Amino acid sequence: MIKIQNLKKVYKDCVALDTVSMHIRKGGFVAIIGASGSGKITMLNIIGGLDTDYMGSCVVRNKEMSSLSDVECCTLRSRYISYVYQFFNLISFLTVKENVCLASQIKGKKVDAKELNQVLKLLGLEHKKDRFANELSGGQQQRVAIARAILAHTDIILADEPTGNLDGENAENVMDILKALNKEGKTIVLVTHDLKIANYADRIIRLEQGKIV
Repeated sequence: MIKIQNLKKVYKDCVALDTVSMHIRKGGFVAIIGASGSGKITMLNIIGGLDTDYMGSCVVRNKEMSSLSDVECCTLRSRYISYVYQFFNLISFLTVKENVCLASQIKGKKVDAKELNQVLKLLGLEHKKDRFANELSGGQQQRVAIARAILAHTDIILADEPTGNLDGENAENVMDILKALNKEGKTIVLVTHDLKIANYADRIIRLEQGKIV
């Protein structure tokens, strides 16, 4: 699913990733851990096609990301990759239902009402679907972000510190949901500085100063 070989990323005089190689199988659940500045967010951005200016190779679904045009990269992301962000990235003046459906609508897809209700019920949001995003707690907003990723129907979910702003109970709930999605066959790549959260994954990769240690 994801093959990285001798990947190197340099920002001016700073080496963010230094000849990193790894393979993430289809249906895998991998946590990339490390301190701030270790290169883990850079890694996630490259896998997701948000940064294609690098040396070495990053192949996602048999596509070398650096060889794709901007349009091709956007197409690959919209079809196969969903994001769950630390800061949720919801639109405050849209309702829960509108936020959840937005990614699919941008792709020109209509969200099935029955499936929407099933996902909202799964995440405990069925009674919040007409509330505005800024009226929700942090845990609820994160669940909205996960619902959006589920309904996008992508093979890969990239999660950037998805529990970073949540308390212990909400963090565990979010990770239980991601684990359940992985059991359904989703490939999940999670970056975190929290070893407890990383232990939900099947495999942990630690980065220090841009190298796998």
